[in-house]
Amino acid sequence: MSETGLRERKKRRMYERVSAIAIRLFLEKGFDAVSVAEVAAAAEISKPTLFRYFPAKEDLVLYRIA
Repeated sequence: MSETGLRERKKRRMYERVSAIAIRLFLEKGFDAVSVAEVAAAAEISKPTLFRYFPAKEDLVLYRIA
C-alpha cells in the first residue's frame, strides 16, 4: 500500500489551487489580459513561488489538461 506523504499532498493542492485561480481569471479577463503577477497576487503567493510550480504562464492551463 502506497500513501502519498504530506509534502506531496500539499504540493498537489497548491498546483490545483493556483491553476484554478488562473483559469478563473483567464475566463473572466482573457488569457492575454491577465499577468503572472496578477495570478500570484490572487493566489497569495509570490511570483518566484508561482514559477517554482509553473515555469510558464501557459503551464497554468496545461496542468488541468495533462
